[in-house]
Amino acid sequence: MPGTNHSMETGFLDPLPNLLRPAAADLLQYYRLKQLIEMRKEGPYPELTKRFQLTTAQWFRALDAVILTKVTYFDLFPEMKTEHIKLLLKAIGLAMNEPGITISELLKRSENRYLYFEEWLRKLVEINRVKIALAQQSRATQKNHVS
Repeated sequence: MPGTNHSMETGFLDPLPNLLRPAAADLLQYYRLKQLIEMRKEGPYPELTKRFQLTTAQWFRALDAVILTKVTYFDLFPEMKTEHIKLLLKAIGLAMNEPGITISELLKRSENRYLYFEEWLRKLVEINRVKIALAQQSRATQKNHVS
């Protein structure tokens, strides 16, 4: 559906009915994740509701699909701040209407269904492992310098 140069999971957009696709394409192309989350909480911006006549439920469906897609735009790397990782997971929980969803539950749900999303989540798990190991190593080093 979207014409971008980003690697992303398109499986969340594919099932959208034709009525929602123009709005979803617009959201995906022109709005940042922060704005999408804001609209998911407070409703679509007035300029959008003028261009696309959708019900509240239709807006939520389009926004949820776009948020889940947009999250996978983000390249994950070990130097990424933990707060940023938590924000991405919070966005996923919001879009899935499950604020406390765990990575392991997300992996189960995406298995063989959303292949890029599954790969993205596995990378996130690995980065968390690396971050934990580095933090433990840093604490051990500090402890040795203090002793």
